Amino acid sequence: MDAIAEARCGRTACMKRHKASRIATFSAFLALAFPWLFSCCTPYSAAQGSQGLRIMSWNVLSLFDGQDDGNEYAGFSVARGEWSEARYRARLDLIAKVILGAGAAGGKPGPDICCLVEIEKKSVLDDLADGPLSKAGYSHRAFAAAKGSPIGLGILSRQPLADARAWGLTFGERAGRPVLEARVERPGGDLVVLLCHWKSKLEGAEKTEAERRGAARLLGDLFKSRYTEQPTVSVVACGDFNENPDESARAGGRYATAFARDPGAAGRSDSILLGSRSATLAADPPGSTLYSPWDDVDSYSYSYKGKRERIDGFVLGPSLLDGRGLDYAAFRVLGEGLMDGSGNPIAWSRKTGTGWSDHLPILLELSFNPLP
Repeated sequence: MDAIAEARCGRTACMKRHKASRIATFSAFLALAFPWLFSCCTPYSAAQGSQGLRIMSWNVLSLFDGQDDGNEYAGFSVARGEWSEARYRARLDLIAKVILGAGAAGGKPGPDICCLVEIEKKSVLDDLADGPLSKAGYSHRAFAAAKGSPIGLGILSRQPLADARAWGLTFGERAGRPVLEARVERPGGDLVVLLCHWKSKLEGAEKTEAERRGAARLLGDLFKSRYTEQPTVSVVACGDFNENPDESARAGGRYATAFARDPGAAGRSDSILLGSRSATLAADPPGSTLYSPWDDVDSYSYSYKGKRERIDGFVLGPSLLDGRGLDYAAFRVLGEGLMDGSGNPIAWSRKTGTGWSDHLPILLELSFNPLP
């Protein structure tokens, strides 16, 4: 039996290590299921999850545990006295308070699904879910990281995560950051979640754009593939894209970007075309044009040198806009109490043990409209 089948048969907990043998090719890029990806699941009542969903996405900024594994960022050495188990646990408490304060869903505090970026390893997810988030009921978890990377991606969910797997890109001899995919099983229709952390611009926006475009190509192919397999499936991508929805305009159109607004870019295989709701619904094939809920709010999630950006986000497929089944209801930035007087996110500080992250969490609300 696989892990999901075991859970349905009444096992209270299970873990599945996906093999590297599950391989798919997307044009010139290699996408593979990472052997260091873990998922955990428990039995589920069909009465749960019959309504909408709330999904949080948050880059929590360098969340390392209180042990030395030799791959941590500088400044997190326990042996040198820079970090400790007590400071790690205190940081978990700070992060958990933000998650729990994001609003009740399904009769419990916090969103139904938490998508977290910059998590060191799967045990950090467990420490969060079984510790300060225990009352939220996040019994389903998935984690992925590129081999050798100090940070990865994690999903916490109250609803089952089926077929969790990671897809990655190679750039020469170097592995790129993965996409963590999980199918959220729920009555009335499943939801495919694609969690991303694209290459940052620290080495220069134009210089690093090719890697983000490669990641966009993979993500776009995943959207189209899921809609080809099941046209009515609900698909949402989220995470830290390190790319604004209007990145091309911000760059003055000087070079191709991973997110594009120009319909003329639809044929370009390494850009994701973002369009209006009507354009997303009418796109042929489904998934070739996607929707960014940043179009509906006047806000931001990140500030760098005084420049406000929308690099954290959700990207929605057409079935979340058609008024049937799961449907997009609202999008907002969770900034209250997390910003300084200038409107900048209060990043967590190792020296003072205060603050949260240099990114603000964002929340997507999905309603449920029964299918005819």
